[in-house]
Amino acid sequence: MIAKQICEQVLSRALACGGTFAELFYEDTKTFGMTLRSGRIENAAVSRPRGAGIRIYDGLRSIYVYTCDVTPAGLLRAAERAAARIRSFRTSRRRNPGTTENPEAAGTWSPCHSRPSPPP
Repeated sequence: MIAKQICEQVLSRALACGGTFAELFYEDTKTFGMTLRSGRIENAAVSRPRGAGIRIYDGLRSIYVYTCDVTPAGLLRAAERAAARIRSFRTSRRRNPGTTENPEAAGTWSPCHSRPSPPP
């Protein structure tokens, strides 16, 4: 669980460089799976995906950044990374007003792994 005060700081940091809306998604899931064959346990596995995603919207554009560092400092770094990308969309648009960019094609950033951006 992320404290309300930390969430507010992260969202505020995410919107500091622009954007019209920001959201924070926190995931901490425990799963257990078992494979049986002929009544015998063949495989058993436990997993615990844990991380956070920050999405910033700027009009119809959006960027999603995922991190598995859910410390306050890690969340703030992810928010800064997302905010910087939104800022670059605006700068690029000003330099090339006739271009259309696909922010989802820009990908995501994660200190631990990359994952495709989930749909908005």
